[in-house]
Amino acid sequence: MSALRFVKTDPTQNMTVLVRDAVPRERQAAVAARLMAPDGVGAEQVGFIEPAAPGSGAAARLQMMGGEFCGNAAMSLAAVLLWDAGRTAGDVTLEVSGCGAPVTCRMATLSENAMTGTVDMPLPERTSAVCGYPAVFLPGIVHIIAPAADFSGTAQAEAFLRRAAAELDAPCAGLLMFDRDAMALTPCVYVRATDSAVWERGCASGTAVLGAYLALTEGRVEAALCLPGGTMTARAHLEDERLTSLSVTGAVRRVCEGVAWIEA
Repeated sequence: MSALRFVKTDPTQNMTVLVRDAVPRERQAAVAARLMAPDGVGAEQVGFIEPAAPGSGAAARLQMMGGEFCGNAAMSLAAVLLWDAGRTAGDVTLEVSGCGAPVTCRMATLSENAMTGTVDMPLPERTSAVCGYPAVFLPGIVHIIAPAADFSGTAQAEAFLRRAAAELDAPCAGLLMFDRDAMALTPCVYVRATDSAVWERGCASGTAVLGAYLALTEGRVEAALCLPGGTMTARAHLEDERLTSLSVTGAVRRVCEGVAWIEA
């Protein structure tokens, strides 16, 4: 049994556990599954705080449970590092799994235990059609965009997402059920390493993907999207119809901190 120090955060209700103690990569998926369980700490996702590579200029490395990229978890770690240092705002550069370059998070005070954050997201590697729907490939995750009305329930959507992830041989895949009229987004993210399909209440990478898609197809450079957990805003910059930058703004709240005893 391992005793692991953790901090739990709430980035737009995308409940996230960050593990402070070192966990070997080969054990991280199993540890994450136990932490996320109802009889564990409970969360939608788990990230592991690791030292950054020497000379990277990053304050730390965030290694997600399936090796995916996660903007909300990056924002959460940036806030935690600032709180640990007794600071209430600032820019934090991180290494994040699934992304080949350091990521900068710009954090500002919202309240004593909450911050707003803007995360510079990696640009899409490519876009294509997957199972008849547009898909946007970010480093470490691919998101499929589909009209919300096309799926009659969660079971149908999750089965579709599992098939798509297997077909793509992707470590992490998301289904973005989009209501264009309401600018509402309902995201589900499937991580193959933990075989977990989570209906996320907030999803930074999904928000970024919708922002990129709307920018490239409609020329819309800012989009406030209504997610189940609240509003997140994507901003894109286009030059000659080419996407040159992409960011997401949301909020993160400190929930609790402690020690979890894990058998995994």
